[in-house]
Parts: sequence; C-alpha cells; structure tokens
Amino acid sequence: MSVAAHSLYEQGDPYRVFEPEGVLNTESARYESVDEHRCRITGARWEPATRFTVKIEGAARVGERAVLLAGCADPKAIAAMHEILPAVEKTVRELVSESVRSPFALYYRVYGINGVFEWQGPPPYCRVKCS
Repeated sequence: MSVAAHSLYEQGDPYRVFEPEGVLNTESARYESVDEHRCRITGARWEPATRFTVKIEGAARVGERAVLLAGCADPKAIAAMHEILPAVEKTVRELVSESVRSPFALYYRVYGINGVFEWQGPPPYCRVKCS
C-alpha cells in the first residue's frame, strides 16, 4: 500500500509519475506483497521524454538565499550571544542597505553548546537558550 501511495505524492495524475527524463506510467501496474517488508511491482511502463523538464516548486522567484554556518567554543562569546546576534544583524543591514532595495529577513539558529566542543555541561554563565 505504501509503495502505491508513494506514486501519488505531489503528482497531479494518479497513474503518471512525471520525472525530468520522462513519465512512469502505472496504469497497468500490479503490486504484489513478497513478504511483510517487500513488494513486487510489474506492468508499469517507462515513457522517455522527447525533451527534459524540470519541476519547480513555488509560483514566483522571490529572491536569493544565503546560508552561513559558524561555530564557537569561546565561553565569553557563548555567554554574550544574546548581545552578539543583534549586533551582527545591525552590521549586515548597514552593509547591504545601499545595494538591497527589497526587504529581507535574517534567521538565526543557535545550536547546542556541544556543537563545536564537548562540554561536560553548559557553562554556568551561559544565558543563551540553545536548541
């Protein structure tokens, strides 16, 4: 059942799975249980595309995305993270204010204390909620 249901995932046609290289036509497919973990599928037909396509999610281009990963094991920086992040945002906004006309958003993901260095436990002076 789960294999058959997978062919319906984000597909507009219940019998055709569209891929960049062609279409998997499952109209005549038969799904048979081999055992409790496997199944055999027969009768599906591959129809090669005459021209490759790309599936793009979303309706319109909304801009660019940049990702920055940074790690720190400095106890003083960890303790001051609640002050550092707003200062970083202020600096970024000042740096790009002349070149970026559209509004933009910055998102922070502060990860666990042990993300860089294996602490025995959180330092007692760490006031940042880490997730």
